[in-house]
Amino acid sequence: MTTCGPNPSRDEHREVFEFGYSVFRRRASIENDVLRLDRGARSVELRLSALVHLYLQPRNAVQVLWLAEKTDRPTGRVHKVVANATDPGLHSLVEAIVRRRPEIDLRGYSSRQAFRLMKVRDTAGRMIFGLPFLLPIGIGIWLLPYLAHGLDFGEERVSAMSLSQHRSYGSHNVVITGAKARLHESTEVVTSHFRRFGPAVETTRTLVPLVPPSWEPSQTVPVVLEVSEMTAFEEAAIERTVKFRGIKRDILWEGLSQEDRAYLTHQAGLHLADDVWLMEYRANPRYDLFVFLAGTGTALGIAAAISVGLWLQQRSIRKTNEPRA
Repeated sequence: MTTCGPNPSRDEHREVFEFGYSVFRRRASIENDVLRLDRGARSVELRLSALVHLYLQPRNAVQVLWLAEKTDRPTGRVHKVVANATDPGLHSLVEAIVRRRPEIDLRGYSSRQAFRLMKVRDTAGRMIFGLPFLLPIGIGIWLLPYLAHGLDFGEERVSAMSLSQHRSYGSHNVVITGAKARLHESTEVVTSHFRRFGPAVETTRTLVPLVPPSWEPSQTVPVVLEVSEMTAFEEAAIERTVKFRGIKRDILWEGLSQEDRAYLTHQAGLHLADDVWLMEYRANPRYDLFVFLAGTGTALGIAAAISVGLWLQQRSIRKTNEPRA
């Protein structure tokens, strides 16, 4: 006793309607004065005589049936039924209700007029416009460490001998003096970035243990120096110098990854300190600020463009469905 099309099945007193929403099927039935809406595990029963308004709203890929019911509450109650835009089952239900209660039909009204009469707010449309802005918010949260480093205008000078004292410093821009880079124990990490068009792009990071001059292999490594795309000239300079400037990466989720830590421990045979530093060699904090502003700014522009496109689409739909004089 069900139908998937515009012609509902019926017996002497009952009509049954079936329509789809996404991949789910929904059913409604009218028997005498009772409208029953099945919503998966639960159902709602309404009295047709208690309905005061009916409005069918097209919205992008769906159609929404609004039913305003008179109850003991001063504001009444509004029920919402959603179906796929191309499914005729909901239209059959609407026609069956209007055939019994033609005076409640608001389909000739604009969306704004219908919602005003039903005393409801269509918050879904506003949510659609707001959803794209989750993109810049998410990217902004992900780039928070870059913002923190970018706004860090201080600098700390740290002696290699004091690294084991677990001191806290006021700035993440550090200059480590009196240290020695153990290039023989360094590890190269090659990352392949696959592109949709063209060959993959590879980037290379070199992880170099940074230790005091008197360090022995049985001792722990307090600092791991990260050098991006290290050239032969940089390698020679790092081997000779005892002063290293860079950014200590330990804000929020920054730091030495578990994968890098495991490799340095098990493959390179190093004993890393529990609170080992990851220091990006010669990193510029102003570049971090640029990355944050560029990333969030681009995402904000994309979100704004999507929201404007959705607004124009909604406006076109409203104009199409507004009554003409």
